[in-house]
Amino acid sequence: RFLARQKPGGTAFVIGEGGLLTALHENGYAIVDHEPDYVVIGEGRTFNLELVEAAVRMVLGGAKLIATNLDPSCPTEGGVRPGCGAMVAMLEAATGAKAFSVGKPSPIMMRAARKELGLTTDETTMIGDTMETDILGGVQLGFHTVLVLSGGTRREDLDRYAYQPDLVVSSLAEFSEHLERSGQVGLALIGSDRSIGAGIRRIELRAGLAAEERVRLYEATLSRLSESLKVSVAELPARLEALQSDVKRLQREVAQLRQRLASGAGSPAAEMAHVDGVAIALQRVDAEEKDLLVYADHALNRPDGPGVAVVVGGRRLAVKVAPSLATRLEAAGVVRAFTAVAGGKGGGRGPVGEGGGIDPARVPEAFQAVQAWIGERLKESS
Repeated sequence: RFLARQKPGGTAFVIGEGGLLTALHENGYAIVDHEPDYVVIGEGRTFNLELVEAAVRMVLGGAKLIATNLDPSCPTEGGVRPGCGAMVAMLEAATGAKAFSVGKPSPIMMRAARKELGLTTDETTMIGDTMETDILGGVQLGFHTVLVLSGGTRREDLDRYAYQPDLVVSSLAEFSEHLERSGQVGLALIGSDRSIGAGIRRIELRAGLAAEERVRLYEATLSRLSESLKVSVAELPARLEALQSDVKRLQREVAQLRQRLASGAGSPAAEMAHVDGVAIALQRVDAEEKDLLVYADHALNRPDGPGVAVVVGGRRLAVKVAPSLATRLEAAGVVRAFTAVAGGKGGGRGPVGEGGGIDPARVPEAFQAVQAWIGERLKESS
């Protein structure tokens, strides 16, 4: 979300795994390996020297370095492994650039989390196991803070810090016992407890007046649902389960319709061109479509499908090259030829490419440029 606000429809080179890639896609970002706007470092096991070298070149070439967090290490079932902060430190040392962190203790993330929960500052408690990120972030924003001694921080380490948590407990179970024993907060509700990353959990806890207000809100919501669905409160779970079943069925039907559209059944005909025996298709789809590659896949998989499929949706594009041509026509080259005329940036790996920030009005000219580039590449490889 932060990157989407800074540069809508931008591009990113990512060292990270599924959750990070999905989040970037959902916010309109294209994942590229050539001239990105940002180099984004997350958690995961995909880190290797080849990726490091590529990231260093891109940062030195002008891409901004973004860290999802600065934790130096990450606990796993097999022991501690290097965290995002350690990988970022390597890139900072190699490039001289300073990474901008959007994770803990960044106020950007902490404030966004508070707003998403609908809490005031005084209603918010930060519970964590790391002084340098969890507790520091909470203290800086005026949140209540609870240090859980389940991470790398020990009780005897606390004297080294200029800031202190409001409460120190050995575990979440002890924290719950403390609430019951002290009676400080009255009613307490744990709204959610879920993993949001490697070694990171988000716990939503409301206490005192905030908990009582939330209970009243729950009761009012249940009452409205009961009236709307014309069932008793006790019957709501079964009714909602039936509605979820209906939603999944409708989603499957929508997916089937999308596949029919992508394969050409009822969708606008693709513009076709032929260069030295290679068929090239340009298909425009709705700007709201999230996954342009599915349209390119279906175009190539048709019996009379093209060798190269270019799909444009609003200010984004996707490219797919048939396997028989992938060694002579790399998708990244097609994307670069297109964006050289239509603007924007992009890249690709092997037969798959994506780009963003293009000018839709210049698509016809860009398609001509792609044809010219393909003609040149075919002559070079013949």
